[in-house]
Amino acid sequence: MPSGRDLAAVRQRSAHARNVIETLFLEAIVAPNGHGNLVAWGQYLDLGRREISNQFGIYGTSAGIQVLLRHDAARHAGLCGMAGMILPLDHAAQEMFERQASEIRTYFREKHDLEVLYKVAALVDVVEAHLDSVPGTEFRAVQLLLAMRRVNAGWPDFRGNGGLDQFTDSKVHATACALLALARFPDVRAGTAWREAAGWLVQHLDPEVQSIATLSICHLALWSGDERPAGISDDEADARAACLRSIVDWAERTAPQDVLRTLEALEYLVPQRNQRTPLADHEFTFVLYSPHCLAALALIRSGLPLSRKVERFVVEVVWVVAERIHTHGSFVAAGRTLVSSVEHLWIYRLLHQFEQWRPKGRFLDNLRR
Repeated sequence: MPSGRDLAAVRQRSAHARNVIETLFLEAIVAPNGHGNLVAWGQYLDLGRREISNQFGIYGTSAGIQVLLRHDAARHAGLCGMAGMILPLDHAAQEMFERQASEIRTYFREKHDLEVLYKVAALVDVVEAHLDSVPGTEFRAVQLLLAMRRVNAGWPDFRGNGGLDQFTDSKVHATACALLALARFPDVRAGTAWREAAGWLVQHLDPEVQSIATLSICHLALWSGDERPAGISDDEADARAACLRSIVDWAERTAPQDVLRTLEALEYLVPQRNQRTPLADHEFTFVLYSPHCLAALALIRSGLPLSRKVERFVVEVVWVVAERIHTHGSFVAAGRTLVSSVEHLWIYRLLHQFEQWRPKGRFLDNLRR
C-alpha cells in the first residue's frame, strides 16, 4: 500500500484499472441470439473467452453500456446505441435491425424480466447513462419502475398479481435500489412517488441489522454530498446519518484486504417463467455485492469529513481492488469463479469517484509526518 505522499500513485493505479475494465467489456461483447449486427453483454465477462456460453441479458448489457459511456461517451456512443436497441427502452431503432432487436425485446418480456425490480432498475440506469442529472420523467424505463411501486409504500422484489401479492410486499433493499436508480432524475425526486417511497424507506430501515450493501445503497439513494438538498425531510436526513454511522463503525473494524474474500448475497423469490401460482414452482434468485466496495463508495459520496482510519479504509480498498485488476486482469472475489459484469460496474463506479475525491486533509497530513 503506498504511503500518504504517494496517494497520486493510487489514483494512477485506479485510472489504469478503469482502462482494463473498459477493455474487459469490449472483449466480452456477445452477438445476441447470433445476430452479429447487434450488441449485448452477459452476466459474466469471460464466458465467451472460456467458450462456455454466449449468454446475454439485461444486467450485463446495462453494465456494459454504463461502463463504456462513463469511460468515453463520444467513442462508445455508436456501440452502446446498438446495445440499447435490444433493451425495452425509448429508442429509434435502425429499420434494418428492428426485426432482430424486437425479437430480443420480446424474449425479455416473455421471461418476465420486466417484472423483476432489479432488472427494471438496471434499465433506468441505462437512460442517458453518461449524465449525472437527467431532466424529465417520460422515459419508458422510469415509468415501468414507478408503476411497480406499491401504493403509499416502496417497491417489492418483483411485481406479482393475484395470489402472489403476499410475496410482493415492499422491501427495504428493493426500495433503496429503486430510489438509487431514480436519483439521477430531479423531476422524479420532486414528485409524490419519491416522497412516499422515501418516507416508507426511512420508517422501515433498521441500521442496526441491515446489511452493509443495503445501508450503502440507502445512503447513496437519499443524496450525495455534504449539503442537504431542498425538500429532504428531517426523517430522511436522520436515516441517512444513521446509515453512515453504521457504515463507519463497520469500516473501522473491518480489514480492507478482506475485499478479496467477502461477498454479500441478497436472496429473493420469483416465480418461474410462465408460472403464476405461489410456491408451486418457484426459484430463489441471488444478487451479489462486494460490501467493501459499496461502503467505500458511500463514504466517498458522503462528502463529510472522515476519521483517518476510515479514510485509510477507503484508500486501501481501492488500492487492493485496482492492484488486483492490474496484476490479474480482473477482480474475482473468493466465492466466485467467473468475472462478474455487475461487480465490475460497481468497481468502476468506485474507482471513478475515488479519482475525484479529495480527503479533507487530516488523513494525508498524518501519513506525511
